Amino acid sequence: MLWGADGLPLAVVEAKRTAKSPEVGQQQAKLYADCLEKQFGRRPVIFYTNGYEHRIWDDAGGYPPREIQGFYTRDELELLIQRRQTKLPLVVARSRTPTSPAGPTRCGPSRPWAMRSTASSARPCS
Repeated sequence: MLWGADGLPLAVVEAKRTAKSPEVGQQQAKLYADCLEKQFGRRPVIFYTNGYEHRIWDDAGGYPPREIQGFYTRDELELLIQRRQTKLPLVVARSRTPTSPAGPTRCGPSRPWAMRSTASSARPCS
């Protein structure tokens, strides 16, 4: 169990013997995560390993299990969990207008159709 600076669970780690496949611990790790989510109101990231092979599974973020080479740091886990709330579907992100505070900003040449642009006609990115 790995805890965040806010006192909430960030990750659960299920370890199995080296002779077993890491997938043997996947369901058990999911059950641990289910209990922690029910108790604390936030689903932790799931890690499971046999000591040689490591897997991460952020099922709350909508990601399938995948192999990794090492465990994430506390800062990386906190960012991963934060991104669950801040990510937007691509359809929503593309439909924002340039005047929207969170929408894309336009930078570069003020007249994109002009063949030549000078530094004075380019708008800085902000």
